[in-house]
Formats: sequence, C-alpha cells, structure tokens
Amino acid sequence: MPMRRRILPTLITLLTCSLCGVAAPLPSTDSAKYAVAYYEKHGTADERMQAYYNLACTYRNRHDSPRAVTNFLKAANLAERGESTDTALWMRCCSQLCYLYGAQFNYEESLHTALQGYRLAQQSGRLSAWYMMDVASAYFLLEDTVRGMPYADRAYEEIVDKRSSVQNVSILSEMLPIYSVRNQWRRADSIATMLRAIPTRLRPNDYDLTMGIYFRLRGQQDSAIAHLRKTFDDDPSMTRKSNAAALLMQLYDMQGDTLLALRYARAFMRTNDSVMVERQFEQTANARGQFLYERDREREDMLMHRSERLKQAIMLGSLGFAILLLLGCVYHYRRKKKLLEDIIAKERIIRETEEALQTRTAQNRELMRHALMDHATTNAETTIRQFRKASEGRCTLTQDDWKRLFAAVDAMYPDFKDNVQERIKRLSEPTLRTCYLLKIGMTNPQIENLMDVPHQTVWYRVRKIEDAMGDCLGL
Repeated sequence: MPMRRRILPTLITLLTCSLCGVAAPLPSTDSAKYAVAYYEKHGTADERMQAYYNLACTYRNRHDSPRAVTNFLKAANLAERGESTDTALWMRCCSQLCYLYGAQFNYEESLHTALQGYRLAQQSGRLSAWYMMDVASAYFLLEDTVRGMPYADRAYEEIVDKRSSVQNVSILSEMLPIYSVRNQWRRADSIATMLRAIPTRLRPNDYDLTMGIYFRLRGQQDSAIAHLRKTFDDDPSMTRKSNAAALLMQLYDMQGDTLLALRYARAFMRTNDSVMVERQFEQTANARGQFLYERDREREDMLMHRSERLKQAIMLGSLGFAILLLLGCVYHYRRKKKLLEDIIAKERIIRETEEALQTRTAQNRELMRHALMDHATTNAETTIRQFRKASEGRCTLTQDDWKRLFAAVDAMYPDFKDNVQERIKRLSEPTLRTCYLLKIGMTNPQIENLMDVPHQTVWYRVRKIEDAMGDCLGL
C-alpha cells in the first residue's frame, strides 16, 4: 500500500529567510541548521521544536532518513518532557515518524507513533481523518486488517459527516482500493463519486491510477483502461507508470488483445527497471545519510570527550585554587590565633558569670516558691476547715468555694490531681469533687450533706474511687 507523503511547512522558508536576511525559495540544509543553532541559544521551547521539525523535513525531502528521524524525535521529545506546549506540532511529528518508519520497513514503530499521534489528537480535540488513516495504514503494513479496518471506517465516516472530501483527497484516494479489494462496494462507490466530484486541479496525483484499480475490480474494463492509459501517458511518476503498465497488460490479456498486452508488458519491464534505479538511488541516498549521520555522531562524541577533558582540567584548576585558598586561611588563622584565644577566654569568663547569675536566680526563685507554699498551706487549712463546717450543715458552698478546695488540696498534695486523672479514665465533675473530699478525710454522710446526693450514689462513687486510687487517698 502506498504511504502518504507530507508537505514541508511553509514556515521553514520564513524562518530561514528571517535569520539569513535573504530570499530563499527552497531552504538549504545549512540554513535549517542555522535556524536550529539560533533557536537553541535564543529561542523558546516552542521555537526550538519548530526549528527541529523544519530541519527534519529538510532531511526527509533529501532522503536522509536517519537525520530526519533524529530531528523529529528531538522535536517530539520537547513536548514529551513538557517543555513545549505545541500539541499540534507534536501530532505532526508523530505522523511524520509514522511515514518514515513505514518507509524503512520498521512497521512496529510506525504503528506505535501512529497510535501516539491518534491519542494526542483525541485528547486535544483535534482528531481528524488524517490521524485515523495513519493508524489504519500502519495496521495494513503489518497485514492486520482486522484492527486496521475500524480506523479506516472511522476516517471514512468523519469525511462523510463533515463533507470534507476536498480537504482529504489523498485519504480518499488511499481508501478507494482498500474498500474495492474487500468488495465493500457501497463505500467504494461513494468514495469514487466523491473523487469524481472534486475539480481536476485539486485531485491527487494518483487519481487516475486509483480509479483504474477501482474500475478493474468493479468489472468495468473499458473505464479502467481509459484511466490507466492516462496514468501511463501523462503521469511523471515512474512507479505509477509501472503499476499502470502491469494492470494494462493484464486487462488486454484478459480481452485477448495480444499485441497490446505485449506492448504494455515491454513497457512494464522498461518502467520497472527505471523504478528499480530510483529505489537504488534512494537507498544510496539513505546509506549516504546513514554514513554522514554516523560520522557526525563520531565527531560529536569526540567533541564531548574534549569537553569532558576540559571540564576535568577546570576541576583540577579549581581544586588547586581551593587548596591555595585553604593555605591562606590557615596562615591567617595562625596570625590571629592569639586574638582568638583572648576572645575565647573572655567568652569563658562571661559564660561563668552568666552561670553564677543563673544559679543565684534559681535560688531566689526557690525561696519565693517556699514562701508562697507556706502561704498556700495556711490558706489550704482554712479552706479545709470551712468544708468540714459545711459538712455539718453550718454553711453553704459556692462554685468559688470548690475552686478554693481544689487549689488548697493541690497546694498540699501537688501530685494528687495527676494521680486522679491517670487512674480514673472517665472523670466527671461530681467524681472529681468526691475525690477531693475523700482526700481531706470526709466520710460518706459528710459527702452526702455537701453534695446533696442520695446515699446510694455516694456509696457507689466512693467505692469506685477507692478501687481506682488505692492508698493515694490516705492523708
């Protein structure tokens, strides 16, 4: 199956002309390289990607496949790493790589890049018949028509739904033999009708050859002969001439016209020889491109080795400078050693003075704490006496009285509250008050009077507290 060829973007002409300052109808490889070198230093990621793409197209048109693939991959790599946001150009890179890998018989990689371009087009909302047919062509090259035909069908439906036959003439020309060979005549006839409706100047170069194949398979031999003879007489492509001659030879042989069959048989042999020469030339160009590519790679490796050696020399120089700098620092340190020792001695004296002041401050704090504890203990005894009177019914308690009780017991027994919270997990306010009353020696009846709760409730709380606290309640 013939692979579709892409058109070199017109941007390369504008790009190289703007950089070189001259008008160039066909940019040279050198000017494209200059564009790449310029944008690698001064351009954005999108501009570098476009420059790589243009250079790759230049190599592709000169049959230098290795370098074309390399630069298409460089362009795609910028998008894959997220440096460039030009998804449309990334998709075109995938399409170009699909074509180049197919031309090099690397059909697996051709399919991989076709599927990548298809997914990108789908994700970005730019999915068109072009990318669908890329995948279909890649599957057909692998002779996997089962998975290839659905993509061809989608491409056909896309063209029909959007009525975009003029924009997709090359795809329609590729589809027509596919459906004709598989006897899917409804779609084949529809495609043939669309191709015939396209103005002559917009038809693809292989229009007559494609229509000749269609009419031959349809059984309309006269129409097939007319289109194939037009291809043989007028088409400049030796490959299409050779294919047309082979088909004409078969058709005239089927009609029993031996003279014309022999004529086109000789024409086929002659044109086929020319095709073989063209293919050998293209293979030679590819081989030369591969040789130049490998030679440039070797040069790049040599430059990299030189760069590495230069880096090592710079590192050694930097290390020597660092050693000299270190020696200077040591010399400076020795000269200033006495000054540093004096400073250290003074710092030691200051530190000792600070430690003495901290010790004196700690002692003063301890004396103050003892004085406050004595005062708190006196207040605590007064508060406890007040609660004992309240237990005899001689006074009533307020919320502030309970707070003073807690403070008094905490002053006399600093660890008591922590022990209560540690041993009694779900501690309510009534249970906490009962703990503090037990700590100051209150009996169950006294606790009943103070908290105004039934005897059974007090008994239950006291038992629960005694089981949890043990000997921590002892005065």
